[in-house]
Amino acid sequence: MIFVIVGGAPSSKESKRWMRAAEVGLEKACAGFRLSAAQRNLIADGRRFCRKPLRDMWCLDMDTVRGFGHPQGMVYVGRNAKFVYLPIPKVATTTGRQWSRAAFREDSGKPGNYLIPEAKKPVADRMEGASLFRLLPSTQGVAFAFVRDPLNRFASAWREIEAYGKSRREWGKYVLGAQGFANATEHRMAKCVRELACIRDWNEHLTPQTFFLPDGWTGDLAPVDRLPSFLPRAARAANLSEATARKFAALEVNKREGWPRPENILAELDAADRVDRPRVPTRFLWCWIYARDYAAFSFFSPPP
Repeated sequence: MIFVIVGGAPSSKESKRWMRAAEVGLEKACAGFRLSAAQRNLIADGRRFCRKPLRDMWCLDMDTVRGFGHPQGMVYVGRNAKFVYLPIPKVATTTGRQWSRAAFREDSGKPGNYLIPEAKKPVADRMEGASLFRLLPSTQGVAFAFVRDPLNRFASAWREIEAYGKSRREWGKYVLGAQGFANATEHRMAKCVRELACIRDWNEHLTPQTFFLPDGWTGDLAPVDRLPSFLPRAARAANLSEATARKFAALEVNKREGWPRPENILAELDAADRVDRPRVPTRFLWCWIYARDYAAFSFFSPPP
């Protein structure tokens, strides 16, 4: 371990009370919603989709009850597990995977039998060093993940929804189309939040970040804006070369511009509510959905 910034669970009684109040609010808002049936149908569709040649990383671990995308606890590791990087979708995973690829190639030794065989990986994401946290014999090396302010992450995720039509994420396009979110407007965004209130696990980019932390995770969690300084330190702590450490010091996190902006998300939801007139204000639902992330990651302030 390098250093621990914050744990993955609420760190105070106040945070736990706040998180529990949010859960109660969601339970009441979803009263009468056929949660289990809707989730079972989505999982069943995913299993059928995973039989196709162009699959998603979710297909690697279908035994977990998830939506689509990265399985809970999917990690990238070194050949000798000198490092364990847990990617959280929409949190600089492109840069994190680039670092992992370079570090995997540098980490000496025979690949561990806990690595997912190349032939079993989806063709869209055949990265070296992919594994599942529950398959690792131990996490004695440097283990880390990056997290992001939930409002910023949600805005970035919604901007990416518009890009699915041009991507190879076939399962992602299928789910979004089936749910009716193929085009981005404030009304579709509000509808999405209302769906997420009852099924928080059908889109990897919108699913709360704490859902991706596996049981037993004790690695470091760092806010994504510290990535340029954190990755070189992680390389040194894993006894990788100084060249690898320096290579990632200057990388910038990928950014997608456009609508919506994080500072406008709640106002956009309010605008949709004035027309849709939902029973529970959608901004309340949004705050309740991501309450656990704000409680767990104390360096982010929840919206007022």
